[in-house]
Amino acid sequence: MALTIHASLGLLLIVGGLTMAVSTLAARRWLVAVLALAGLACLVLATMSGARFATTGETGASMLMAVLTCVALACYVLVGNLS
Repeated sequence: MALTIHASLGLLLIVGGLTMAVSTLAARRWLVAVLALAGLACLVLATMSGARFATTGETGASMLMAVLTCVALACYVLVGNLS
């Protein structure tokens, strides 16, 4: 149950990141768009690492998921400060 909620929240974050990337591209704010796309890429890669961790139990995949999530957060903090 907890894993399902965790994965669902992760997918909601991806949808939000995609929305942010599209809106910044539409506004032609190129630096902000690059940061939003970088954040989105990190979220997608974190999701893939999480799936790998869930299936194989590799601790490195869990660490990569955490690091990529932190990088995505940093990107979105910068997007918020530049907007």
